[in-house]
Amino acid sequence: MQVFKKVAIIGVGEVGGSIGKDLKSKRLAEEVIGVVRRKKSLKEAKQAGAVDRAVLLDRLGDGVKDADLIILATPVGKIIGLGKRAAASAKKGAIITDVGSTKKVIVEKLERSLPEGIKFVGSHPMAGSEKKGALNAEKDLFKGHNCFVTKTKYTDRDALSKIKRFWRSLGADVVEVSPGEHDKIVAWVSHLVHIAASSLVISNKDLLKFTASGFRDTTRIALSTPGLWLDICQTNAKEITVSLDKFMKILKTFRKLISKKNTAQLSKMLNQSRDLRCSLE
Repeated sequence: MQVFKKVAIIGVGEVGGSIGKDLKSKRLAEEVIGVVRRKKSLKEAKQAGAVDRAVLLDRLGDGVKDADLIILATPVGKIIGLGKRAAASAKKGAIITDVGSTKKVIVEKLERSLPEGIKFVGSHPMAGSEKKGALNAEKDLFKGHNCFVTKTKYTDRDALSKIKRFWRSLGADVVEVSPGEHDKIVAWVSHLVHIAASSLVISNKDLLKFTASGFRDTTRIALSTPGLWLDICQTNAKEITVSLDKFMKILKTFRKLISKKNTAQLSKMLNQSRDLRCSLE
């Protein structure tokens, strides 16, 4: 069932491209328009089967002017500026959403600053990898994965309902939260994980040739684009700092138990972590 007839995706990378592939393969939109930065990306977006047509970023207005839904699928640091540019060319009644990994700053800047008749609802699908580009897009990338959708006292209820239906049509499990709640959650389950992976790689910089699959699996996300993570750290600095402080306390507890050879308590913590991890399977 189509929620939106025409959808424009600004940033046809892995996530934006995966949205496009689902929209086209499931016939969830009559037309999918891509807006990309490079000429190379025009070809890749079409080759991946993610869009019906694509335009370069300098023609953003042409790409979004007839869209019922505009999706900002760019790095966090670009979302606010591109959102305002897109809104200036959008038709009345259009809805804008995003896929950014932080929400409070983005929602505060966009939700109440767009032209009359243009609505914004923040989104964040918890799917994707460290890979870049439309050629890494996947069908059903969002199936069975959580997708946060934000609600504030200013959120248009009809737009919110449509965005939730949209993500459900892609197979996502929609979780409605406030922007602040979102940023607290992802600081722990996503942002801290990346910082931990990066720390592991740096702390083993002289021993990397000896690492095996366990190390590589654990640190895979450290391969992500550094600039993307700079944006995330800047826009969610408070919550990431809180999670780091609490995480370091746990590390200090492990250190203390190991140094004192307190096998009883150490075993208790290791068993607890194993049981918790098993609950994810």
